[in-house]
Formats: sequence, structure tokens, C-alpha cells
Amino acid sequence: MKNKDVYSPYKFAHHIGKLEDIKEGKIVAPVNLQLDPTNRCNSKCAFCFYDIHDLDNFSRRDQLGLEKIIGLLDDFKSLGGKSVEFTGGGEPLVHKDFDAMSAYAKGRGLERALVTNGILLDKHMDVVKDYSWVRISLNSASPGGYADVHNVNSKNFGRVVNNLEELCKVKTDDNVVGVSVVVYEKNWEDIFRIGKIAKSSGANNYRISLAHTDEGAKIFSGIWDGVIDQIEKTKELGDDEFRVFSFSNRINDIAKQTRGGFCFYHHLTTAVGANGDVYPCCYFKYDDKFKLGNVNEESFVDIWKGEIRQEFIDGVGKDCYASCWMTEKNKFAQYLTTDKADVPHLNFP
Repeated sequence: MKNKDVYSPYKFAHHIGKLEDIKEGKIVAPVNLQLDPTNRCNSKCAFCFYDIHDLDNFSRRDQLGLEKIIGLLDDFKSLGGKSVEFTGGGEPLVHKDFDAMSAYAKGRGLERALVTNGILLDKHMDVVKDYSWVRISLNSASPGGYADVHNVNSKNFGRVVNNLEELCKVKTDDNVVGVSVVVYEKNWEDIFRIGKIAKSSGANNYRISLAHTDEGAKIFSGIWDGVIDQIEKTKELGDDEFRVFSFSNRINDIAKQTRGGFCFYHHLTTAVGANGDVYPCCYFKYDDKFKLGNVNEESFVDIWKGEIRQEFIDGVGKDCYASCWMTEKNKFAQYLTTDKADVPHLNFP
């Protein structure tokens, strides 16, 4: 039976060889590249992480050229990379060369994924229909609410829903289409209704996450019980064809109540910003303290094998202080690489 838990923290089990090499201090090939082709966007979401945080290296003007993206994909592939996720930053589909970079990635044998607001999806349907997955942000259940959250014309709500429905009709069987909501104080009452739209449109899953603002968990003060009620109600929509993924436990991350510790994740996934900066992961993206290099100045291969990245591996990477959503994955990886002699009652499974 095919496992449909696309957000499973247990995927690391299928990369055990790399995990063991990481534990031994070896440099391993990245598996996934999270790429921001552009920081330009056709929405201005009220809770956008990049707009509400004072990030050193983030500018809405930044965008990578096609030639530089092709070189990056070549370097990534040469190291043994397997997949590329077009994300933001900004809205990937705003980039004029999105179709070309997508085709090039496909030609290099890379699996592709897209995180999008879906407004321009109708112009790229033939390109993304055979992706591994596409996730569409739908942060309201009504035209008026959508306009308020995304700061766009309310007509875009219908366009996004239509694009979602069309993609679900034309996509290949292997393409997993998901809908996501970022919950904050002004849209939490729409959680269930968005889920109904996602399911009726033919989406494969619905991802419920929480806004990450400077206020931390305070934005949920007085509404948290209502948020949980909405999530529990939404879970009832789930069945064999439609999965509901709730990340309500991330309230602990937002409240800074967790600590990363030894990080395996950044060895397997890396993030490249629209300005060309390379970062260990999306959590540290556009923070100058964690910049590993820039693909406009040196090759991705040299950055990946370089001294600055090694300093990160030997420092923060061994005891990361970030209150991060990859903690469960890292805990599982730590267990997988634990010496058998250190596992109590091994023969009592």
C-alpha cells in the first residue's frame, strides 16, 4: 500500500547511509535544493515571514537570471542532487523564465516541486502538471477574506480556486497537489472551510500551519482553543484520498520551547535565495550570519565543500539553537544512527 504521508518525519530512514556518513563527519551530497528564483511577488500576505522580519539580505528586487539558475542546477546535479523545490522568497511563477528553468531541471533528471499562491498557475499548467508535488496557498475561504489576507483584488480568489480545480483534473497520477493555510489571528475561523474547498476541488491533501511572526505565540492568545476546534473538525474531512496534515504542535516552535540540537537536515537540504546567497536551510535564509557563499561569486560545488560551510557544520550544526520545525526529523535521525550498544532492550521490540 502506498504511503501518503508526504510530510512524514521518517523519510530519513531511506537515507540511512548518508546519515551515518554525516555522523562520522563526512561531507555528503545534498538531496534537495530549495530555490527562490525571485523575491518579487504578486501578493502581499499579511503574515509573510520575509516582509515582517528584518532580514539582512532580503530585497523584493532580487531575482536570479536563467543562466545562473542553470549553472546552479548543473552544480547541484553534479554533486548527486535529486530534487529541486521552486519556492520563495517571492512567487516563483512571476519569474519570466520559470518554464525554461523548469524544463531544464526536468532534462537534468531532477524531481521538481512548486510552492505557489496559484494566481498565475493557469499560464503554466502544462509545465507543472507532471511535477512531484505542487502546494497552493489558500489562506481564506471567501473572496473578501482572500483580498484582506493577500492584499490583492478579490477576483483572484476565484481564479486560484479555478486553477486548483483545473490542475487536479490535468495532473499526472504521481503529482500530489496540496492546499495550505497559514493560520493567524484573522483567518483561523476559515480553517475548516478552506479544507472543504481543497477536498471538493480534488486536492490530495491539506496542510495547516501557523504564522511565524515576531509576536510568537502571542498572536494566538484568546483564540487557540478555537484554532484547535477548527483543526479537529477539519481532520474529519480526511479519508484515503484526502489527507489532512496539522502542524498545531509548531506552537512550541513559535513559542521558542524547542531546541534543534544536532542537525542532520541541513546536510540533505539546502536553500538558495533570489540574491544568489546559499544558506544551510530555509530557517536561516536571508540571515547574513548564516550565509555560506553566493553563486554569483563562486560555484555551488565550492560553497558546499567550502570552509564557511564547514565552520557551520562544526559549530551551529552540531548544536543548533533554532526552535525549528525539523526537530522531529532530527530526533529520528539521531535514533537511527545510535549505536546498537547504546539502545536499551534492543531485543524487546
